[in-house]
Amino acid sequence: MQRKDLLIRMETPRFLQEGDEVTISTIVHNYLDTEKQTKVKFTGENILLQDAVNERTLSIAPNTDVRVDWKVKVLQPLGEAKLYAEALTNEESDAMEVKVPLQPKGLKIIENTIADFSEENKTETKLVNIPSGTDLRSTGMKLTVDPSLAATILSALDELVGYPYGCVEQTMSRFLPTVVVANAFIKLNAPVSEATKKDLPLMVNKGLQRLYGFQHSDGGWGWWENDESNPFMTAYVVYGLSLAKQAGYDIQNGVLNRGVSAIKAHLNKKDLDSTTRAYMLYSLAIAQEKDQEFFKKEIDKIISSDMNDYARSLIAMTWQLIGNESKAKEVLSQLERNVKTSGEGAAYWEGRQFHYRWQDDKVQTTAMALKAIVNINDKSDLKDKVVRWLIQQRQGTAWRNTQETAMIIYAMVDYLSTSNELTPNYNVKVFVNGTSVFEKQMMKDDVFKKSEVINISNELIRSGNNEIN
Repeated sequence: MQRKDLLIRMETPRFLQEGDEVTISTIVHNYLDTEKQTKVKFTGENILLQDAVNERTLSIAPNTDVRVDWKVKVLQPLGEAKLYAEALTNEESDAMEVKVPLQPKGLKIIENTIADFSEENKTETKLVNIPSGTDLRSTGMKLTVDPSLAATILSALDELVGYPYGCVEQTMSRFLPTVVVANAFIKLNAPVSEATKKDLPLMVNKGLQRLYGFQHSDGGWGWWENDESNPFMTAYVVYGLSLAKQAGYDIQNGVLNRGVSAIKAHLNKKDLDSTTRAYMLYSLAIAQEKDQEFFKKEIDKIISSDMNDYARSLIAMTWQLIGNESKAKEVLSQLERNVKTSGEGAAYWEGRQFHYRWQDDKVQTTAMALKAIVNINDKSDLKDKVVRWLIQQRQGTAWRNTQETAMIIYAMVDYLSTSNELTPNYNVKVFVNGTSVFEKQMMKDDVFKKSEVINISNELIRSGNNEIN
């Protein structure tokens, strides 16, 4: 293998900050058999060379190396410094270029704001504040425009699906999101990749086989194959199997029927908390159980206890699923009275910020409340405000974890089925500080396209409040 007999290397930091004064070292290796007069040259972009000259000639003995230092000052807060060095002799030469990221001094601050519109004619102004004293050269702004909530919430569909593994809970945490995606694909004709389309049946079938294998002799499920059946886990699996059946997958009726019987047996336990009991009843209703007298007796046990809003949402939907609309609306009105509001016209329900049980969680409580509202009273003025709050909880294009993202999308699919989100026909214009930066006619074909990203030049940005309208 051939090698070069004259080499130049450059030692640089991982990044440079505006105003830094640093030393960049170049090392020249002479592997030739004779001493060489070598001309070393250094140049750079977005830096200022503080040495008087950028060329030096030096003598390098054979099989040795020499270091040459260059003092530079960084001029720009963003972009990259392009550093170039070369070593020239009368026999061999070498050169290299290194790009070093530039970053401004100070803390990185990100400010987010969201606006959504339901009216046909609406102009809204949002203010984005750039703190006084900020170097505007280091400031950037990105806007994304989505034609509908569908485009926003369904962007993570491909990321949700996956082959199941591990214990019952781990299997369900992959199986349920996959089934939710399958349901969304069927109900909304939502776009998924060709790979996802192909793999969905395989993933669902793999999940079904694992869940069948985990079923206990009493018809229930625990956390593992050989532990005791758990009321919540049994309801969780029956819920998932029922959704898979609704999505058109062939479910072994014997497995599902035994699971339903196991839930009914667990309901006789006296130490069940109200939320788990409500979840079990909802799972039975999803599984097409319709005995109103049985449900009334069991729901009365919950209503007489301390019931949270997650349970209230489940009970409202349970009444609706078994055909008692008046009871469903009665419980829903109680739920709606408990709503909280936040800035920018958003609405949510309280829960705990984080808890190991999902049904005690604030975000999932709100998602389940949205599902109840959309299914029982889709004319409610609250639903758009709830959707707004859920969208504000996103972390990137999804939520905190796969299971949470799946449950929110599960609720949102019902919302989209009852709205005109899937057939937009309107014109949108975006201005930044009075300058037009975006204009487009949004049509049905745009619904499932990825967000339009608008990069705003820092020439349009100013210190203080910046108007986005």
